[in-house]
Amino acid sequence: MKLPDPQALSQILRSEQVTVIDTLFEHNDEFADFIIKKVLSHNERYGSYREFIKAVRIQLIQLADNYEKSMTGDLGDMVRSVISAHPRLGIQQASALSVSSAREQESLQSGKPELERQLLALNQEYEHCFPGLRFVVFVNGRSRQEITKIMRKRITRDDYNQEVRDAFSAMCDIALDRIKKENSKL
Repeated sequence: MKLPDPQALSQILRSEQVTVIDTLFEHNDEFADFIIKKVLSHNERYGSYREFIKAVRIQLIQLADNYEKSMTGDLGDMVRSVISAHPRLGIQQASALSVSSAREQESLQSGKPELERQLLALNQEYEHCFPGLRFVVFVNGRSRQEITKIMRKRITRDDYNQEVRDAFSAMCDIALDRIKKENSKL
């Protein structure tokens, strides 16, 4: 998909805005609504997608701050919904992954059932430790061993609010990488 001019993001049709958000992040209606309301509804003009993603990052940090202060159900539901839009790492089912996620997670695909079970068990342990969240990390070609080490460290740290922040940060890092790859195709 050829992305529209970032300066026009606030003026294009809502359906086109959602498509852009889905391309850069993962599909999630609640997240798209949040970004349209908080980032695109003010007729702001972005000189680049990097600027747009920076504005998204600022809003996500603010959301994390508000959640940490209030711990209310509605904010918690929003946080969990946004983060859980990202697929579990190492999932073999292609239908469960967006095209971008499948490409990004290629380094995690081993074809060895015992390694798949190990990653599945680690995902389950993570989700037990952090109910409602998914482990989100900028894979960027890292090996399965590197990713499992990061996952282990974050489980051991056992800090829910920091996990929310790390997930939001990773989402923006992933989006920046996706735009970089998209621009290289133009």
